[in-house]
This record gives sequence, structure tokens and C-alpha cells, in this order.
Amino acid sequence: MKRSLASLVAVILLSLTPSLARAQTDGPPVVVSIAGYDQLMKSMTALSAIVGMPLDQMVQQQITGLTGGQGLQGMDKSKPIVGALNLGDGEPTVTLCLPITNLQQFLGTLPPPFAQTEDAGGGVLKLTGTPEPTYVKDAGGWVYVSDSVENLASAPADPAATAGDLPTKYAVAIQASVQALPKEQRDGLISFLKMQAVQNLQQSGADPIQINVMNKQLERLQKISDEINQVTAGLAIDEAAKKVVLEFTVTAVPGSQTAAEYSALKDGPTNFAGFLAPNAAITGLVAYDVPKNDEDLAILDLQQQQAKTKALQNIDADPGIPGDVKAIVKDAVGTLIDVGFNTLKQNKFDAGLAVFVDDKSTMVAGGAVSDGAALETALKQIIDIGQKDGSIPPINLDALTHGGYNFHTMILPVPIPQAQGFIGPQLEVVLGTGADAIFIGVGGNAIAQLKSIIDASQAAKGQTVTPFQLNIALAPFAAAAAQLDESGAAAQAAQSLQQNGSIRITSLGIENGAVGRIEIEENVIKSIGMVVPMLMQAGAGGPGGPPGGLDDFPTDNGADPFGGN
Repeated sequence: MKRSLASLVAVILLSLTPSLARAQTDGPPVVVSIAGYDQLMKSMTALSAIVGMPLDQMVQQQITGLTGGQGLQGMDKSKPIVGALNLGDGEPTVTLCLPITNLQQFLGTLPPPFAQTEDAGGGVLKLTGTPEPTYVKDAGGWVYVSDSVENLASAPADPAATAGDLPTKYAVAIQASVQALPKEQRDGLISFLKMQAVQNLQQSGADPIQINVMNKQLERLQKISDEINQVTAGLAIDEAAKKVVLEFTVTAVPGSQTAAEYSALKDGPTNFAGFLAPNAAITGLVAYDVPKNDEDLAILDLQQQQAKTKALQNIDADPGIPGDVKAIVKDAVGTLIDVGFNTLKQNKFDAGLAVFVDDKSTMVAGGAVSDGAALETALKQIIDIGQKDGSIPPINLDALTHGGYNFHTMILPVPIPQAQGFIGPQLEVVLGTGADAIFIGVGGNAIAQLKSIIDASQAAKGQTVTPFQLNIALAPFAAAAAQLDESGAAAQAAQSLQQNGSIRITSLGIENGAVGRIEIEENVIKSIGMVVPMLMQAGAGGPGGPPGGLDDFPTDNGADPFGGN
């Protein structure tokens, strides 16, 4: 691709940012940070060791080829590369800041088309060999690059300070400062969204309640846009833990309602710690206590009213529901909706999920509800009516009691032989109801798994956990895939993934904000390192792979890509 680095980065940044503003503000609203070359190559070396592929050597070879064997001369490899998006007069402007200490030496290492320049005046050079206008200015230790001379004037005086701690925390990061956008522009965007949303709802025949709900949601969005400070996304390589980490951080204006709500997402107690079963393929837990604000409660009230109105209208219009039971069905459905929304209105939310993948694969979920007794009564009413008219398969109500919860069960045969290998000969569906919670299980071992989770939850009642977590262990999935994979690759992956083979997603409040993390462990990344070359080789028609492809780079001197013997 014959395009200068500056032009390429400018195109990427501009494609991510609409024409938002017409007024210059202090500091760039959007900053892109790429760690210094030395730190970046250190991260690449760590990633290479994790993946089992010499990614660092591949990058070095590309640089050597592009520079004619000279390497990156004239660059301060300890400083980051910084992209700054500023608000110009009518459209955003992008400036790339390169830590170059000797511009002529640096240009001399580049291919001839990129090195050709002419004097544009005012200490600015124009790269004449690039397909798009590209201008550079040497500012003593930094070189600014943009697609117009005027844009260079808005370049940050100290790019390293503009990037802040992004280069030390992340290999690559992007940070948007929402408050750097003028309020009139933010308000204009919300007004446009409101106009479009209301117009669409009216054209679709929405009722006044739906329109009111949308207006309330947009009012809430307006408040959030006024209170969000910065949004940051970054990629890091944790060399010590041998993980790849994606991190997303949102901060709000100090003292704002949004800042208080984010900060309240702290570690706290749960009554459902049993869902964190060590033998499960997927475990998830949400446990937080954040006071509901008036705006959110008003939206929930309207949504509750809308849901009930719509549900009751559908019941009236359904000819399949006998007239003599419609009143009972309406009452039961109304109760279910009320319990659901009243649960959402509570400050405390506590729920969990577990998925077991084996020869009796099962999913179990459950959580606290506002009124478990009313929920159980309504469900029994609906089940009773459905069983009488044959619309619901036979369900064994109150089949058993365990841990204070009533189990209602349904057993179905699994007719597909292939599915029996993952579920077993029968599918168990179980609903557990109690005064304060509801559980549901589906799978080949649902009843036993639900009992186990209830017992473990009660034994660990009040255990402190992070407010949100989702853990995915890939070994069980690989083991399941091995039953269908004749090559043996899935079985090999399953063995390796027994250790350090998980993906973990978490969210937690910080001062005036919240941070979400996706952590990918070592052997998950290694499995990618094995699968990608296999796919590339398959695409090339054989194990030899494409000329000059990945086969030119030996993987750990021929060792098992998972690190085995």
C-alpha cells in the first residue's frame, strides 16, 4: 500500500470521528497513544513467547526491509507515538506526533517515495512522493505530521504530556475527552437523536407510552453526556501474568451523579457465590448495590406500564386463550411483569449463571427477586391453565424441595443421537422458586447441578465478590469439540487449556468512574497461535504454506506450540 504513515493514521482517526464541532478547546478531544518503540518491541517479545510465534522477529524483518537494512534511525525509541484530534473550524483535524530527533536521518531510512520533500515555508516540509498531501514540521525532538499546513499549528506542544500515562499503561490506547466537545454540539446531537427516534416511533404506530419512554431515555442520555468526562480503551500485555488485557475506562465529572453511581460499583456481598463453580465452563455473577436515581425509576415505571398494557392487549386478542380463563391469565402475567420490574427497581441486584459442558451439559441461572411467593403463584396459574388445554408439556409441580426452594420439573427425551453425547438420553428442565429468589436449570444434569449451586451459595452466603464477572474456561469446549475432531488438534488444545486457559471479564467502580477488563490467559493465546497457522496452511493448499509465510519463522524451534514436551 503506497500511503504515508501520517496519511494512513489520519484516515483512521477521521473515520472514527464525525464532524462534531466548530470551536477549538484546550487540549485535543481525542488522543491515540502507541507506546514507544522499545516498550512496544518488549511487549511484542512477551507476546511472541506467549503465542509461540516470533511476532517480534516478523516486525523487525518488516522494518528492516522497509528501511533498506538501516532500521529506524533518528527516532527516540523511548517516547510514544501520539495522534491528536483537534476541533477545527468546521471539521476535525488530525496531527500525528512522532518522537524524531533527526528528521533528515529518519527520512533517509525510508523508501525513496516517502523521503522526497520540498520546502513549504515556515519550517514545514511537504512530502512530494505520497499519494495524498502530507506535511511535516520538525519541532525539536518531535516531528508533527498532518494533511495540511494549518493543522500543524494545533499540534500539542508536549505530545508526551498530552498522552499522559497511556503509553506506560497500554501498548495501544485511545482516549476521548467528552467535555472537550462544546455543550451546544452535544445538545444538538441529542436533539437530532430525539427527533429521529420520535419520528420513527410515530411512523411505526407507537403509542404515547412508548414515545414517553423514549423521551425519558434521551433525557437520561443528555444528562450522562453532560457528566461523562473521559472514555479510554487500551490494549496491554501483562508480561508477568502472561495475559493480554483489554481495558475500558469511563470517568465522570467529579461531584456529578454519574460519578457517584460509577464509584458505587464496589466489591460487595452476594448470596449466589455457588454459581462460581470451579468445574463449570462458564460462570457469571452480578452483585452490586447502587441507589436508583429518579430518572431511572421514572423510565422503569413507564416501561412497566407499557409492558403490562401490551401484554393484556395481546391476551384479549388471542383466540387460543379461552374466555373463562383470560382474567386469570391477565392477573398472572401482570404479576410476572410487576415482579420483574420491581426487582429491577431495587438498589441491590444479585444474580448468577453457570454452564457445565460435559456428557450431561447443563445451564443453571438464578437471582434475587422482589417477591418470590407472588412469582411462584403466577407461574403455577399459567402452568395449570396450559396443561389443561395441552399447550404446555406435563410439568411436575412441587416435585421436591431443596434448601428452602420448591422444584418444579419437566423431563424430556433427547431424540438426536449426536446430542445425546453432550446432554445424555434425557433433558431435565427445573424451576426453583422461593421467597426471595428464583432458579432455572436446563440440561442433562439440571436437578443435581441446581441442588449443588444452592448448597454452595448458602454455605458462602455474604461472600464478597466483584460487582460483575464473567469467566469462560475453554478446556471443556475444546474437549467437547474433540469428539467431532478427527485431527486430534482439539484434544491437544483441551489438554493444554486445563491450565491458564480462561477468559475473564470484570467491571469495577473506581474514583469518579468505572473500569471494565477483558483478560485473556496464556494458553488461550497459544491456541490461537496454533490454529491460525493451521488455517493459513490449509488455505494455501498444504502444510508448506505460502512462500515467505509463517513457515519461514520456526515456532519455538519446532516445539509444541502449547509448550508441551
